[in-house]
Amino acid sequence: MNNLIFIAVYLIAAVLAVRSGELKSSSFRYLKPAPLALLIIYSLFAPFNIFLILALIFSVTGDIFLLNKEKYFTYGLPAFLIAHLFYIYLFYSLASSPNPLIGLAIFAVIDFIFFTVRKSLKKYLRPVLFYMLVISFMVYFSLGFSENGGVLIGIGGILFFISDGVLALNKFHKKIKFSEIIILSTYYAAQLLIVLGIKSLYV
Repeated sequence: MNNLIFIAVYLIAAVLAVRSGELKSSSFRYLKPAPLALLIIYSLFAPFNIFLILALIFSVTGDIFLLNKEKYFTYGLPAFLIAHLFYIYLFYSLASSPNPLIGLAIFAVIDFIFFTVRKSLKKYLRPVLFYMLVISFMVYFSLGFSENGGVLIGIGGILFFISDGVLALNKFHKKIKFSEIIILSTYYAAQLLIVLGIKSLYV
């Protein structure tokens, strides 16, 4: 599939998915996993990387669970956790070599978010802490590329971090205006950029 055509189709699906929360019919909420399903199909074409596919599969699984955040949040969290673990291994296997100072900055931000929400976490304290540590490593390794699509991967990692950070603050600290739009738009952009960046590393 032509990259520009795919990107256009993906962006249309992402916009519809972001807007699905504003539509009256609850049926439209099932659009939310559609963009990741498109990424999985796109990623099945050469160059093929099984760890990228697995990361996307667990991501779309998390999307499906989070169609009902109140009921299935505890299932969605592990799904995204596993997705991040696959991303970490993928970046590491592609010779990511991030600057340790970047790691310190990432962990400083994570500490700030965690201490902001920790009093409201209650039963989620340990799982959320572990999840935040894992995503920190994902972002860290996403910033370790310097050629070809490395910039796209790095921006994708940062956007993923923003998406999860806003989600945590909105759920466990205080409601953020337009949080759903921010969370979904940065999430869909992050996944797209990571996939495009990984693909370009093989060119």
